[in-house]
Amino acid sequence: MSILRPVSCAAILAVLALVAASQAQDAKDVRRIPIPHREHGYGNFKSQVIATQEQLDAFLKAVEKQPGWNKRGDFVQALQKAKLDFATEALVLIRQTEGSGSNKVTFASLEMKRDKLICAIERKVAEIGTADIADYCLALAVPKKRVAQVEVIVNEKQSETLKLEAK
Repeated sequence: MSILRPVSCAAILAVLALVAASQAQDAKDVRRIPIPHREHGYGNFKSQVIATQEQLDAFLKAVEKQPGWNKRGDFVQALQKAKLDFATEALVLIRQTEGSGSNKVTFASLEMKRDKLICAIERKVAEIGTADIADYCLALAVPKKRVAQVEVIVNEKQSETLKLEAK
């Protein structure tokens, strides 16, 4: 009887691992667009979904007029080089603002759970801060057929949810 207990516990753990793996899917068809990680200009907009070329054009036109950019050209060029196909993809911009430039922000993992893309952000607060505001952004090309919403998790707590338009 004592032999069965470890075997049954192992079997239960194996089943639980299979269930978790079936719910968590690979996000390999989500493309990260290589924009500057930290940029003062990111403070001019919020996290958002851009689902059409017209929306992107309007966004970029607004960016051209915004104050405070250091690497505006790099940001715009990266979005243009991404060659987004809005028939199948949406552009998702995920923003994070820190009250100190000393804090470390890492856009960690991307994971699919059914039709939800989970984007994990890890932030480490410095012991001694610089009291300057730091703005970060992650740009993703997301497949419209697979993703209905993007959930942003900061240090394992839900921060915001962005919804894509109907698929």
